[in-house]
Amino acid sequence: MHSTTIRAGEVYGPNYDPTPEAAKHGIQIVHDLDADDAGEWHPESRTIRVRTSDRSHFRSTATYQLAYALDPGATRESAVAFAMSRLVDSEDLAELATVTNDPTLLAKILRVTPGLLRTHLEINVGSRVAVG
Repeated sequence: MHSTTIRAGEVYGPNYDPTPEAAKHGIQIVHDLDADDAGEWHPESRTIRVRTSDRSHFRSTATYQLAYALDPGATRESAVAFAMSRLVDSEDLAELATVTNDPTLLAKILRVTPGLLRTHLEINVGSRVAVG
């Protein structure tokens, strides 16, 4: 449980930090208590602003926004897929789904926001986890 995967020098899973990946692309991630939304990508300054400093919210929001920064044509679905591919090991999610179908509890265990996990589950209708 809680697998950490290393792909080409990047750490994925519960220990993923979007900051190094963003920096590799010349993008800065900053905490900004005045951000209009939980997180937002500013292409003109190549900055992702994240309002919260809570670790799960920071990781989820910054990684979701990083999808838009790296792919200007990203859709909500592709941004969620991008974030989930970095933040959650799919085997961990499948294993946990055999124990509980509570998305809030799953999100807490997987260290992502409930909203990101729920959206992922809504997009991937075949998931065994109930959306509630």
